[in-house]
Amino acid sequence: MNEIFEYTDFRAFLRDFFAQRKNESSYFSYRNISRKIGIRSSGYLSWIISGKRNLSLKLAPTLAKAIRLSRKESTYFVQMVRYTQSKTLDQKQEAFEKLTALRDPDPTSLGREHYEFYRKWFYTAVREVIGQGGVTNDYETLASRLQPQISPSQAQESLSLLLRLDLIEKAPDGTYRQRDSLLTSGREIPSMAIHAFQAATMDLARESLVTIPKQERDISTVSMNIDEQTLTIIKQKASEFRREIMTLASSCTAPTRAFQFNMQFFPISKHKDQDT
Repeated sequence: MNEIFEYTDFRAFLRDFFAQRKNESSYFSYRNISRKIGIRSSGYLSWIISGKRNLSLKLAPTLAKAIRLSRKESTYFVQMVRYTQSKTLDQKQEAFEKLTALRDPDPTSLGREHYEFYRKWFYTAVREVIGQGGVTNDYETLASRLQPQISPSQAQESLSLLLRLDLIEKAPDGTYRQRDSLLTSGREIPSMAIHAFQAATMDLARESLVTIPKQERDISTVSMNIDEQTLTIIKQKASEFRREIMTLASSCTAPTRAFQFNMQFFPISKHKDQDT
């Protein structure tokens, strides 16, 4: 199995950890570990791993010690528990940043900077503006081209990060250019980074209702009653449409403006058979 620092979900880690240890020793079991942490129920750990029960932050260090994690691994494990069971986006983001710090102490590592890239909306906006051409180290002009406008220091910060991530390059004439026309998150970017980025762009969408003229935006909503089969079909259609939009964008040879395209589709009621 992978080392603990490659996990962000403590349940996934425990699932793989117990599977490996059981293969190595027939004496290793949920029951034995439960006894070590003072839990009588033999099903307690299996309930936690399956997501039926939460692991308390008070008990997490005891469990980490029982499965013989090192001090650093134990700290990381407790933070994973905090991250996995966080109930709000702010709590989850804070916990994820602490996980990242524990996993990789090098602040210039690629993984952490990719997280940072998606954590602030204006990094992607600056990259798209660069795709229009003519961007130099004139930070004030670059900052003024974004909507809403950012500060010159944020513009400079964006260029620095994009260069470090090799997402842009500087041409001989002193202007910047994109290295690739399209950018997607991919599976290597942690979900928390994507969640933070999506939350930020949703905030921008809300602001655009009052700051952007109607003829320059398209925001509509629809509420509906559907079943699970229709939900699956709609999600597939949305995915296909998103790919079509990306293909159209990549075929544009002379872009003049950067846009953010969000698709938001989520339940606004519980399942009719779900307990209240």
